[in-house]
Amino acid sequence: MITIGIDRIEEALYKALLRSKRIGLVTNASGLSPRYGWRGTVEVMALRYRVAALFAPEHGLASAMQDGAFTKEDGVLHPETGARLYDITALRGTDRLTELLSEVDVAVYDIQDVGARFYTYVCNLSQLMRAAKIAGKPVLVLDRPNPISNTLCEGLILDESRFSSFVGEFAVPTRYALTVGEYARYVNTEKGINCNLTVLSCQGWE
Repeated sequence: MITIGIDRIEEALYKALLRSKRIGLVTNASGLSPRYGWRGTVEVMALRYRVAALFAPEHGLASAMQDGAFTKEDGVLHPETGARLYDITALRGTDRLTELLSEVDVAVYDIQDVGARFYTYVCNLSQLMRAAKIAGKPVLVLDRPNPISNTLCEGLILDESRFSSFVGEFAVPTRYALTVGEYARYVNTEKGINCNLTVLSCQGWE
């Protein structure tokens, strides 16, 4: 049985990191919790902790928009949580994300990865980590399994010096066989982001 990161948020170590803290949460409709009745991460977190800001990636918070479509939200009120909602991708290349993270205590990331380099959500993850580093805020990644494979790397390695972009940022294979938490640890160390990173790992995932 696999226990994913969101299902472990009430364990003592992580509860201490989140309790009484203003949370900036990056997630979408893929953030679901088996333990909490398949509720979304937004609801699960908001019922237990203080979600102060929400950040939506490509396709929007509900994952209902077309490829390449973004919410274009800039601080609108999210009705269920009372948090402000932002389009994280629209903040790329600006200081705005760093400014917004300076108003929270911890950044939390929970999006299901697909294990492919060109998936834009992992670029949002490194974007979040860089901004948190500058803002001096910790990052908590709620880990989820790699649905393709945890052992088999395949495909060409990106020429990072020439072709780094929003659909492929780092020199990793097309299929990199890492969970999103493992990917976060890798780029944090090997790509010199060096933010204050905690990964709430999956249990039972080998």
